[in-house]
Amino acid sequence: MKSRVALKLVAAVTFLAALTLDVRLDAQVQQYDNKEPRRYTVIDLGTLGGTFSQAFGINNKGSVVGFATLPGDNVVHAFLWRKGVMIDLGTLSGTDAARNSGARSINEEGEITGYSETPVSDPFQEHFCGHALICLPVVWRDGLKITALPTLGGNNGQAFAINNRGQVVGNAETSEQDPTCPPPLVLVIKPAVWEKGEVRALATTPFREGLVGGNNNKGQVVGNAETCDFSAVRALLWEKDEVTDMGALGGLVLAPVAINDKGQATGTVTDPTTNINRAFLWQDGVASDLGSLPGYPQVHGNSINDRGQIVGQTCDLAEQHCTVFLWQHGVQTDLNTVVPAGSSLYMFDPAGINFGGEIVGLAIDGSTGACCHAFLAIPDDSEVTENATPTAESEATQHHKPVLPENVRKMLQQRRGFGRLLGPAITPSTN
Repeated sequence: MKSRVALKLVAAVTFLAALTLDVRLDAQVQQYDNKEPRRYTVIDLGTLGGTFSQAFGINNKGSVVGFATLPGDNVVHAFLWRKGVMIDLGTLSGTDAARNSGARSINEEGEITGYSETPVSDPFQEHFCGHALICLPVVWRDGLKITALPTLGGNNGQAFAINNRGQVVGNAETSEQDPTCPPPLVLVIKPAVWEKGEVRALATTPFREGLVGGNNNKGQVVGNAETCDFSAVRALLWEKDEVTDMGALGGLVLAPVAINDKGQATGTVTDPTTNINRAFLWQDGVASDLGSLPGYPQVHGNSINDRGQIVGQTCDLAEQHCTVFLWQHGVQTDLNTVVPAGSSLYMFDPAGINFGGEIVGLAIDGSTGACCHAFLAIPDDSEVTENATPTAESEATQHHKPVLPENVRKMLQQRRGFGRLLGPAITPSTN
C-alpha cells in the first residue's frame, strides 16, 4: 500500500500538471479571441523507417496518432507520437512486418482506436485494409495493449474515433451480402458503436448501409446512411435512440466527418454535376458554406474543435495543388502563409485539430516536393503582431506549391465524401 506521503506527492504532481495545462489553454483561448491569425511552427513527425507517414488524431496533451510505413514501404503500422518520439503500435500479430495497421483517434486518457489486419485470409478478398486479409477494429488501452473489437457478424471493420468516455465509433460488416456493392465489396457495412466491449449498429433507415464520421463527448455521432453504390445518401446525427436528418446545403447531401461538444459538425458536400466540393459548418440544424480561398475552389472540411475552429484542405479545380486552411470567426486563412521563414514542410492535408489549435495531417517537402510525412503544426501563443498577418510577401509563399503523387492523391480522395476508407492500399512514393 502506498504511503500517505507518496499519495500526497502524486496528488501534487497531478495538480501541477493540470495547472500547467490550464495556463497553456488559457493563453490559447486569449489568442483565439484575437481574430488575427497566428504563426505556426510545423514539425516533421518522421516515419517508422519507411518514407511515408500520415497523422490522423491529436488530443489536448499533444499526443498524435496515425500510420507510417516500415522499411521498404510495403506495410504501414499504427503509430503514437509523444514528446518527440514515434512508437510503433504494431498489429494484432505483434510487430508483424507483413500486415497493416492504422490509428485514427486518441482521447485524453491516451486510449487509441484504429484497425489491424490479421493473419486470416478474407474469404471475399475485399482488401478492407490493404491486403486480402481479415481486418478488425481495434483499441489500444492499458499501456498500449491492443484488443480486437467485435464486428456485426461480418469479417471486417475499422474503429474511427473514441471520446473521453471510452465510447468508440466506426464501421463494421454484417453477415448479409449486398449484390449492389461494387467489386470487391460484398458484405453490408453499418455504422457501429462499441461500449464496454459490446457492439451495436446504428440505424440507417431507409437504407441498408452507412458510414460513421465521428463522435463527441456527449455521445453524439455523425455520419451517413446510404446505398452501397452511393446512388442515395442521407446525412444523420445519432444521439441515444434518436436519429436526426442533418439535411443538405444548396440541395446537396452533407458528408459529415467530425462533431464537437457544442454539437457543431463539419465535412464536405459534392456537386455531382460540376464535381465541385464545398466545406460546411453545421449547427442548430443548418449547414452553411465556409467559402474558399482565391484560386482554390475545391474545399473539404476535415476537423472541428470545441472552439468552432475548423481545419480543412482547399485545392485547385483538378485537386493537384492544395493547401491547408484554418476557419475561425468566419474567415479562412491559408496556414502555409503563416509559417516562419525556412520551414521545410508544406502542409497538404490536415486531419485533426485539438482545443489548443494544434493541427496534424500530411505534409510535403516544401522545396523538393518529396512526399510525404506526418506533421504537427503548433500555434505561437505569444502576442499576435502585424507581422503574423499573411501577405503576398509572406515567407511561406516562397515555397513552390508541390503536386501530390497520383497514387497518394487517390488514397486521400477515397477518404472523402461518400467513398469508403478501406485502408492504405497504396505503395507510398517519395516523389
